Amino acid sequence: MKQVWQVKSFQELDAATLFEIYKLRTRVFVVAQHRVYQEVDDVDWHARHVFLQDSQGAVLAYARVYREADIVSFGRVVVAPEARGTGLGIELVQHVLAVINSDFKGLPIEIEAQVQVESFYKRLGFTSVGAPFAFESTPHIRMQHAN
Repeated sequence: MKQVWQVKSFQELDAATLFEIYKLRTRVFVVAQHRVYQEVDDVDWHARHVFLQDSQGAVLAYARVYREADIVSFGRVVVAPEARGTGLGIELVQHVLAVINSDFKGLPIEIEAQVQVESFYKRLGFTSVGAPFAFESTPHIRMQHAN
């Protein structure tokens, strides 16, 4: 069965899918990265959720896209540890950029990336802006995309 990328508003997510999204995000951003913070936040309510599930419904890759004032941003970019090295990260960001081009056309794209993945985003056309800063005890860097 071919896996299909999905894009949904919060209201369109069913309970089982939302559970799988939160399970993956918490598994990676809280447990694996040893960070104690409020991972589920109010941004989820107004974000567009981009994700890929396996045949059992587990989320393999996920990101959320949202508008902040006069920019569009995305975050919580994650690929399940067992699916890494398969190109899903690149596919995910390509789908995110397609959603931005469709739903937020013309708005500047700005993200706050973990410093450890800065080079990944640079390969996808992002440039770093300013100095690294700490967010929830993790080094981050602001990055912009020339869309």
